[in-house]
Amino acid sequence: MWQSDTKQLFAGVAGAWENPGPRRGTATILAAATSVAVTLSPAENAATYYLELSANFNNGGLWWTLKATGGFTVNCATAAPGGGGTVDYTLWRA
Repeated sequence: MWQSDTKQLFAGVAGAWENPGPRRGTATILAAATSVAVTLSPAENAATYYLELSANFNNGGLWWTLKATGGFTVNCATAAPGGGGTVDYTLWRA
């Protein structure tokens, strides 16, 4: 399991703090694995966000499942190579 980077831009809006920017992170897929669970900390307010995924190995295709306010799972069609691989993600709020 991997936790997201919480170094994000926060802006004050009418006395409340809001995070207007995209959220980015990197998840590590272990050798021979085809998925990794990503935990979002802090959690999102809603699961209506969009995800962009990009890997550093020939993965045969990437997709997400189990998207929720607290995280999601990254899946790949081809198992990660020996030594594992990484998947970068960008989360865009709807």
